[in-house]
Amino acid sequence: MTTIQKNEYVFEVDVEKTIDYYKTHSLCECECCENFYAQIKGKFPKLEAFLLDFGVDISKPDEMASVELDNTIQYIGIDYTVCGKVSTMGEYEIDIHDNLFFSLVITEGFASPNQQTGEYFTISIHNIFELPWVLDKPFPTPIQQKTLKSSYEVMKLNIDQKKRILFLAVIMLLLLSSIVGSVFSKEIALLIIVPLLGVWFVLYKKWWKCPHCNKSLGRLERGVTHCKYCGNKLSDD
Repeated sequence: MTTIQKNEYVFEVDVEKTIDYYKTHSLCECECCENFYAQIKGKFPKLEAFLLDFGVDISKPDEMASVELDNTIQYIGIDYTVCGKVSTMGEYEIDIHDNLFFSLVITEGFASPNQQTGEYFTISIHNIFELPWVLDKPFPTPIQQKTLKSSYEVMKLNIDQKKRILFLAVIMLLLLSSIVGSVFSKEIALLIIVPLLGVWFVLYKKWWKCPHCNKSLGRLERGVTHCKYCGNKLSDD
C-alpha cells in the first residue's frame, strides 16, 4: 500500500491494483461516454495528474452523468474508484482549479455502479463542463428535443414566464441545498443537488434566448426588456 495525502485526506492506496483495474474494467458504450473517452486526456492536466497519483486513468471512469445540448455534450458528474481505503477523511471536498473549477468528493465504498471486488473508495468529480462532439457518427438527439419539446408545445411559455420559472427554480434550489445540507452528508447532498443544477442549466440555455434572433440573453436578471443584439422587444405584454 502507498500512503497518499491530499489536503486533509490521507489514503492507503494499492496503486498497482488500481492501474490493473483500469486496464480491464468494462466501459459504458453509450455515445456520450465514448465522446468523453475519445478526448478527455490532456484537457485538464492538473485533474489528470491528481487521478494518476492514485493509478486512475481519467479516460476510463466507472460512471458519469451527461446531457446532450445542441452541438456539445455537457458532463455533470464523473466517478472513479480506487483500490484502497481512506485512513483520514477530510472535512471538506478537494478543490482543483484547472482552467475550470472542479470539486472532488471522496466517498468510502459505493457511490455509483462499478466492478470493484475488494476494498475501495470513490472519487467523484463535480462540475458542469462541455466537450465538443468528436466522434465520426451522428450527434445524438439533444435532450431538449427528446424530453422537453412536448412540454414546450403544450405550455407555450413566453419569455417572461420562462424567466419567472428560472428565478423561482434558483430560489427553490437554494432552499433545497440548505435543507439537504443539514440532513445529509456533504457527499450525499452534492449527489442530490448537482444533477438538479444540470437540469436547471439545460433549461437556462434553452429558454433564456431572444425569441426573435435566438441569441443568448446572457446573465439572468430582472429588467431585461429588449434583446441587446437585434433590439426587438422580448415580450408583447
